[in-house]
Amino acid sequence: MLQHQALVLLAALSARGASAFECAAEALEPSGAGFAPVPGRGGECLPALFGPHIPFNVDFDHALVRASPADGCSELSGAALGGSVALFVLSPSCSAVDAALRAQARGAVAAVFATRSEQPFWRSTAGWLSVAPSLSIPVLLVDHEFDRSALTGASHLRLRLAAHVLQDGVALTLQLAAERDAFFTYALPAAADLTVVVFASAGDPDLYGNTASTFEAVPLPPGTFTAQFQAAHPGDDMVQLTDATAGAYVWCVNAFSQPANFTIQLASGSAELELASGQPMRISVPRAEARYLKHRFALGAGGAHPALRFALTAYTGIVELWVCREFRASPEGDSACAWTT
Repeated sequence: MLQHQALVLLAALSARGASAFECAAEALEPSGAGFAPVPGRGGECLPALFGPHIPFNVDFDHALVRASPADGCSELSGAALGGSVALFVLSPSCSAVDAALRAQARGAVAAVFATRSEQPFWRSTAGWLSVAPSLSIPVLLVDHEFDRSALTGASHLRLRLAAHVLQDGVALTLQLAAERDAFFTYALPAAADLTVVVFASAGDPDLYGNTASTFEAVPLPPGTFTAQFQAAHPGDDMVQLTDATAGAYVWCVNAFSQPANFTIQLASGSAELELASGQPMRISVPRAEARYLKHRFALGAGGAHPALRFALTAYTGIVELWVCREFRASPEGDSACAWTT
C-alpha cells in the first residue's frame, strides 16, 4: 500500500455548465449595445491538436470573418481579419496550421475550421503536430452542418471552453463522446505529493497534465506530445508526483477513439483517496510503503452497520490489506489501525 496521504476525497457529480458541450460555439446577433446568442444556432466546437487553447470558462466573443480563399491554402485576401475569428473550410490538400498562420499574420485572434461533409468531426481531422512554436492563436473545429445552418450570415461568434476545478475531497464524474476532451484545473498552494486518478466505467479515457505559471499558459495536452505527465493505459489511469511544485496544473482527460464514462479524483499533501462502492481502484505502491484509502458508508435503519466486503488483487509483488474502523497516528509518527482484519 502506498505512501501515507490523508485526503477526504472525491465523491460528487460534476457540475456542468449551461452548455451540453465541453467546447461550445454560438452565432451572435446585435443586442442593445452588444451581442447575444441567436436562439437555436449553437453547437459543438473541438480544440485542434495544436496551438494554444482559448481562455477557460469565459465567453470568447469576436467578429467572424470568412477567409478568402476559403481553405486558406494560399495567401489571404479580402476582408481585414484584425481582432476577428477567421473561418475556414478544412482542406484535405493543405495544412490547417499554414492557414492558421496566415490568419494570424493578418491579425486574427483565432482560426476556426469547418469540416467538409465527407470528413469526420474529430480533433485529428485537422491534423497532428508535435509543436507549432510560431502559432500563437487558438485553432478549433466546427462541424460542416453547424457551419451551414448556424454560421451562414453570422457576423459574430462566441466560443467557450469549459475547465472543471479539481478540489481535494470532491469527485467529478463525466461522459465524453469519442475524440473529445475534458479539462480540469488545480492550484497547488505549496509543494506536496500529488495524485490524480481516472476511473473508467466505460471506454478508455487517458490522462494528461501540464504545469505553467497560469492556467491559460498551459498548451493543449492530448495529441501534441507536450504533456509533462501522462497515463494512457487501458482502463484506469493514475499520475503520482512526489513533492510536486506549487502552482497551476491543468489536466486533460481524452476519450480517444470511443465514448468514455469516468470519474476523476485528486489528492494532494496529506490526503487519502476514497473508495466508492462497486468501483475498483488500481494504484501502485512503492516497496515497504503503504497507501491509505478511505470508504464512507451510511448506517442502515436503527443505526445498523451494512455488510462490507473488500477485495485486493495484486498484479505484481506481495501486498497486504488492513481494514480499520478507526485510524490513529502514534507520537512517533507511525500510523496504526485501532482495529484490523
